[in-house]
Amino acid sequence: MTMVIKICQQCNNEFNVKPYMKDKARYCSHLCYWKSKIGYKQSKETIKKRTFALIGHIVSSDTRKKIGDSNRGKISWLKGKRFGIIKNCLFCKNSFYVPQSNKNKKFCSYLCYWKNKIGKTSWNKGIPWTEEHKQKLKISRRFQVFPTRDTSIEVKIQNLLRENNIEFETHYPILGQPDLFIKPNIAIFCDGDYWHNLPGAKEKDERITKTLQSQNYIVIRLWEHQINKEIKNCYYKIKEKVALAT
Repeated sequence: MTMVIKICQQCNNEFNVKPYMKDKARYCSHLCYWKSKIGYKQSKETIKKRTFALIGHIVSSDTRKKIGDSNRGKISWLKGKRFGIIKNCLFCKNSFYVPQSNKNKKFCSYLCYWKNKIGKTSWNKGIPWTEEHKQKLKISRRFQVFPTRDTSIEVKIQNLLRENNIEFETHYPILGQPDLFIKPNIAIFCDGDYWHNLPGAKEKDERITKTLQSQNYIVIRLWEHQINKEIKNCYYKIKEKVALAT
């Protein structure tokens, strides 16, 4: 097949095309085509036409074969080109490739990052926390929920309050982070029989209760066995405190 010589409208270089493309081919490469589009704006009607032109269009097998034959043997203009940066890992000294958006990356992998930490002291080791910083940590901790899922006894009390149209909030961000909180000042704790009977746990609970009571909060502590066996009594206890608060 004899090829037809044409001149690119962008770079003015000669290029060869097959005879059936002599009237359509105007650029020697995709790069020249897109360079010619810089600063060119299509009208809304043209964009709409191009968007809907190929909807439902099926390419025939002959056309697919022609496209495949025309591209066979051609090397992509992107082949071998890299647009990022090659850097050296600070730990293993191996070179690795990173895109421009991540040019400040110092390690080739998480493994090298953590290996680099071994044996090094933390930048804040030995520096005592100020009282202001400790207070900030205490406040931020109150907004963290641990565990992330409510326990079975918490769910039972939540359902009990919903059935009786009592509005509440869960894990209210005050000291001790009550499991349920009824405005304006009722804090409800659902204590497990095992965990809250451990050494030190009772003293901690008592300290939290006294502190909250000194801040004019009404504290209700419900034990696991009470919720499982005497849930009506739990409701009466809550209802009594709600009546006092209002």
